[in-house]
Amino acid sequence: MRRRDGQHSVIPDDVKVIFEQADIATVFEYLEITFHVSKKWRARYRKELEEVSRSTNPQEYFCQFIREHIEPSINKITLRQDTLFALIRYLLKHKLEEKKLQESYQKRYYKSGSNN
Repeated sequence: MRRRDGQHSVIPDDVKVIFEQADIATVFEYLEITFHVSKKWRARYRKELEEVSRSTNPQEYFCQFIREHIEPSINKITLRQDTLFALIRYLLKHKLEEKKLQESYQKRYYKSGSNN
């Protein structure tokens, strides 16, 4: 899970392949509706993202931001750990399922192609 700039990614590989910049809004909406997280957090994230290096991946920065500012409270409320990535997997489960089906198809395709 190393990034091109040599820093360690906080995003697990299975989430990284499906988590797109557009999904950040989905996660914020869920947090605002379910946990009544203030919309000021979304504005603060956007402001801070503008101030970091342009080479910074928005999804990576989002995960760092949420883990620092919001996840500790959600962990206390839910009595769980690592809620951020469980939440992202839950919200994007349709993408995870599609990715698994695609990988399964590719494995079968290449396996059957090698037997001909």
